[in-house]
Formats: sequence, structure tokens, C-alpha cells
Amino acid sequence: MTAHIEYIKDEFATDEFIANNQYFYDKYIDYRIQGFSSQMAFCRAFGASYLPSSAHEMFHRFEQMESTSYYVKTFEEKLKAIPVDKLWSDKLSVHELLSLARSGVSKCSTRLAAVKELNVFVGITVENESGRSKAVKTLDDFYSDNTKSKPDTSSLENNPSLEGAADQKPAN
Repeated sequence: MTAHIEYIKDEFATDEFIANNQYFYDKYIDYRIQGFSSQMAFCRAFGASYLPSSAHEMFHRFEQMESTSYYVKTFEEKLKAIPVDKLWSDKLSVHELLSLARSGVSKCSTRLAAVKELNVFVGITVENESGRSKAVKTLDDFYSDNTKSKPDTSSLENNPSLEGAADQKPAN
């Protein structure tokens, strides 16, 4: 006796469903192009209430949807057409790093790595050849260091022997 695996097509992957829900399907594809996970893209496009309750069914649905000829063709066309700066920017990068750094669910090592990258990105630190971070000196640091290195002139103040010295002219 030969065992057969019954292949069940998810309703979200049928041509009829795609035709009737093209707007939502296209939104799903747009979110996937932007780098969102299948689960997040699905929730944003279709709503979380349409998400299957079991992980197995959920990943089956995503695999089925992303295997349709409509998805493959549309994804490829949209990805080719979109400029890179629409997918990623310096502000989006900062936002994503901030999200990781402030996340309550990310591992500490992930959060620390995000903070380090963010500090380099915004110019707070630089990495040396060995990969270690060090603070960047700013003009404020320069001027505050410069005032610290000035000689102490407090003993010259209120010195009676120097009174009127600024008014005197040098001799020829």
C-alpha cells in the first residue's frame, strides 16, 4: 500500500480569492517588499482576525500565498520598480535601531549592538581598527578642554603691583 499526502490548498492562495481581494493581496506584497515578516505583513494587510490560530496553518498559508503565480509575478515587478530610497533611508535606519535598542523583548546583546551601531551612525562614537568604540571629540569638547588647559591667572587679579599696567605704554 502506498501512502499519499493530500495537498490542501489554502483559500487565500486560490485564483478566485486573489481576484476578489486583490487590493489586500497587493498590500501584503507591498509590506513584504518593505521587509516585513509574512506574519506582520498579513496582519497589516488582511487583519489579525484572518490569521490561522496554529503556527502550522499560519506558515502553510504564507507558503501557499507566496507560491502563487500572482504573488511571484507581482512581487518581482514591484521590487524592480521601487527605488531603494523608498525602502530604506537614514531616518528609517535610526528608527529601526532605536526600536531594537528600546525593545523590551530583544536580547540584551541585540540591544547593546543596536546602541553601538546607533552611536556610530549619529556620530557619538567611532570604531577604531580593532572594532572598539571611542567617543568622538566635538568642538564643545575642544573648547572645554582648551579652557581647562589655560594657565591659572587668579593670583594676578587684585595684585597691587600690576595696577595701571594695562594703561602704560611700552618704552621706545
